[in-house]
Amino acid sequence: MKRYNQQVKLGFVDEKTISVTKKVVIKDATVNISVDQIAGNDISLSYQAGFGIEWIIKGALMWFKETISGFVEEQEDNKLLLHLDRIEQLNNILEKIEIKTVNFDDLNVNVAFIVK
Repeated sequence: MKRYNQQVKLGFVDEKTISVTKKVVIKDATVNISVDQIAGNDISLSYQAGFGIEWIIKGALMWFKETISGFVEEQEDNKLLLHLDRIEQLNNILEKIEIKTVNFDDLNVNVAFIVK
């Protein structure tokens, strides 16, 4: 909200999925984002939305390609691979912990980790 002056609504779908909703013109556009797998410092995400919204997401990924190319890898079938260890702000913490799981409940994002 602060950075882009845009309001979004986060919602709980299930333990692996959240929804992100943004009003576009007069209609709400919702994207469901799921945590598929965690391997080391990499998190695999998938997203589902209506056909038109998926094209907007792909366009946004192209628009921000230079900004996110170091840590977000776009894959087939609406999947993204996040390389957390390539995000400078996370380097210090990732040296100390290893993320095991990320899941959601209706109020929280739950991150389970072990201390190295």
